[in-house]
Amino acid sequence: MIKIGFYGVHGGSKSATLYGVAHLLKCRGISVEIVKETAKEAFKCGFPINKDTTLETQLWILVSQIKNELEAERSKADVILCDRTVLDQIIYTKASPNVNDPFDHLRGMTYGYMATKPYDKIFIFSPLDNLEEDGVREIDKEWQKIIEHYSKTVIGHFLTCFSVYRTVYYMQSKDKERMAQEVFDVLVKEGLIPSK
Repeated sequence: MIKIGFYGVHGGSKSATLYGVAHLLKCRGISVEIVKETAKEAFKCGFPINKDTTLETQLWILVSQIKNELEAERSKADVILCDRTVLDQIIYTKASPNVNDPFDHLRGMTYGYMATKPYDKIFIFSPLDNLEEDGVREIDKEWQKIIEHYSKTVIGHFLTCFSVYRTVYYMQSKDKERMAQEVFDVLVKEGLIPSK
């Protein structure tokens, strides 16, 4: 079993790519379990997200993400695809003016989890130009830039702490139609899934 994380700022086509990759894997006879994005669930439960997020929201999302990933492992699927990673909570905590976590509790919890349950590969997505309103996603370009800034800081710190430079792959394609194939090709090239 391998676990793949899709990481980056909102509006980078992570979810669409994840489902495209799931399709390609299933066509190869590889079983897949998907861990859906938990921020939307937090929003449905009444937690403020995006610019209005709170420490309580990010704790709820982090614990839910961890729970969902652990449950996915029990499925015994060949590949677990995670729409976002536990690193996302650190980003939103750092970026939000409403969150005060002076002792970095979220980072400690996140790194503790990742030390025992690492991702085999993390694909990092950059923002695309077209942010679409969906009633949940923040479409403010300035907020997207703030999140992108903290994404680079957090992933840099993560790479330094864990010395896992090969685990991370920065998406090259900006073409939504090509992204799933790019992820699939990287997984094959690195021997994470069979070539045939």
